[in-house]
Amino acid sequence: MKVKFLITAFVRLTVILSIRFTGLAQADSSSANTTISTGSQLSSLLSLLPNGYGGWKSTNGGPWTALNVTSYSGASNDSFQYVPTEGGANHGVEGAETGDGEGVITNTHMTVNFSEISGETDSIWGPNAWSLQVNTNYFLSDKWVQVVYQNNLDGKSYFGIWEWNDIYSLTGYKVYMVNADLYTLSTSMLLYESLYWYNATTLEGAAELGTPNNYTAFALNEPDLYGLFDGHWASGSGTILGAGGGSEANFASATETTNVVVSAPSPWDQIPASIIVTGESNNLTQEGYQASYENETGVGGIGYYEIDMNILSET
Repeated sequence: MKVKFLITAFVRLTVILSIRFTGLAQADSSSANTTISTGSQLSSLLSLLPNGYGGWKSTNGGPWTALNVTSYSGASNDSFQYVPTEGGANHGVEGAETGDGEGVITNTHMTVNFSEISGETDSIWGPNAWSLQVNTNYFLSDKWVQVVYQNNLDGKSYFGIWEWNDIYSLTGYKVYMVNADLYTLSTSMLLYESLYWYNATTLEGAAELGTPNNYTAFALNEPDLYGLFDGHWASGSGTILGAGGGSEANFASATETTNVVVSAPSPWDQIPASIIVTGESNNLTQEGYQASYENETGVGGIGYYEIDMNILSET
């Protein structure tokens, strides 16, 4: 799926996953935050998120309430049975990257909406199972970060931050997650996901699900284990994919989607890309995309490009 301009406030399901990495000198996270929430309430909710590590839930913009956060390690006996990726697989997910290693991304956000949908079945997990993923590039040879909303894995849903230290092994991960809610895809839904630089030692992930008038938000603040914030974030991509284990989200004909991916700030070489970072896939065919670039001003008046990629796909 491919990216388009910032999505307008359709009355569609909103799933917003976000990771913010703040406290970076060259990033203006506050100004970036104002660009992510067209059709959603996530931006204002994140400003009210409690400090410290943990997980939270908010309903219709109400106060954040604490949730139990479970962590799993793939190298130990408590490994999570629904791993949402096969590291190093060959499925390209549309996004954007800096050219020739220039610049550092400090936020990526992604929106998917359906103008037409006739049903979806996951190749492993069955009807109405899918994931929404925002993925970084691989860095330091074999490391990688994902924020993933997994819907309807054996009747359960999960929201988590996945940190990988070995992209070539299904056991090379640490995940922090909370139990989430079940949703059914429809044309009344908007799905939104994002990553942000929030703190030099903290990854902040958030998920918003529902319509603008009836929505739930989840959030996680967890440690940046492998130093993504340390100048290593060079690409951002995301879309709706199979639920986990390398599965494929198969959409019935006819299905039409618009996928918008926005990344900033960075001195972009203006490169849209199909980025190979995850094992999950979908059966949608790209029908076209449009990229736009917006000059922004960061901390200290430093300029950067924000790239908006607007991608149309269908069955």
